[in-house]
Amino acid sequence: MIKHPNRDTFLSKHHIVNKIKGGKTKPRNIIMLWRDKHTVFHIIFQSYSLKEILNKWNSFDKYFETHLWKLVFNNNDPDYCKDVIKRIIRIKRKQPKHY
Repeated sequence: MIKHPNRDTFLSKHHIVNKIKGGKTKPRNIIMLWRDKHTVFHIIFQSYSLKEILNKWNSFDKYFETHLWKLVFNNNDPDYCKDVIKRIIRIKRKQPKHY
């Protein structure tokens, strides 16, 4: 287990396509996130897919100025974060589906 050097947290597996929606536990579908950010990501976005997050973007506005948002996205503004999610979706579309 890898511990963060400055925070009381450690790396954990995060499914890109979550298991509830049929995502597999394969290297292509797993990214490593710090546990505290991983937990907060799910507090904000629950188990929505990236496309669902974009479709419901305005419903998350209550988080945009909170410490939760800053923990996950640092000081990046919501429009920048939305653009990053769009880029991730475009990149995923170009990859073969082997989740």
